Amino acid sequence: MALQTSQLVYNILDANMEANGTWESNTKKCLQILEGAIQEYLSSYRVAGGVLFTEFSEYLPTILDVSKMSKDTSMSKLERRAQRLDEIVQAVTLDFASVFEQKVYRSEIAQGIEDYPTEKKQGYFSINVGYGGIYLGNDYAPASYAASPYLGLSFPLAQRSSRANWLQNTAVLVGFFWQDLPSSEQQSMSGFLIEKPVLVGLDYKLFQFIRLNAGVTILEETNALTTVDLDRSLRIQPFVGLSAKVDISLGLGK
Repeated sequence: MALQTSQLVYNILDANMEANGTWESNTKKCLQILEGAIQEYLSSYRVAGGVLFTEFSEYLPTILDVSKMSKDTSMSKLERRAQRLDEIVQAVTLDFASVFEQKVYRSEIAQGIEDYPTEKKQGYFSINVGYGGIYLGNDYAPASYAASPYLGLSFPLAQRSSRANWLQNTAVLVGFFWQDLPSSEQQSMSGFLIEKPVLVGLDYKLFQFIRLNAGVTILEETNALTTVDLDRSLRIQPFVGLSAKVDISLGLGK
């Protein structure tokens, strides 16, 4: 800390001393500038007796007297100025050097913030429009797979401020394929509850607007080949696809 204080003294004196060794302002004004800067720098430090520094000793103004600058003609004016500047810095540093011999404490202000209600941020969901394929199974006679455009809604798994990047980039996707699946007179598949195949899966960000989707499709199969009239059964088949996403904010009011 003493070294930093000496450097501060040097910078202030150097800035206020002209090339010819005179002060930009009078000695008293220069002393006030120096004293104020050191007080501000050391204001956060304490010793057992109180503050670390209050003011210089009474004899310091005589040290700043430029008449004491060297008259050595073998030195240039700038060299004499530098020599005088170093002498003053040493003298000023010694004037309050005794304070550094004490145990010094740094004063800090600790503040704590209790929990308090904050304004909730707007939520959002996303609309996904994509194209994907459904694996229908090798036991489905019309076709083992089908491809169709799909429409869905995705909901983020975590806030955008989450530290886990994979959570920020992942969402839950719910939607439906809007093209009919291949069928025959004996065997067909359609959607569960609605006429279109329902999909549930995960949505993962590949690029800014392009998402990779994967999950399952809930289907209802009708099989006319069995002895049961219009035998129906639920099937869950995997799907994969790519989609484009548009975010929609839920800003209906505070």
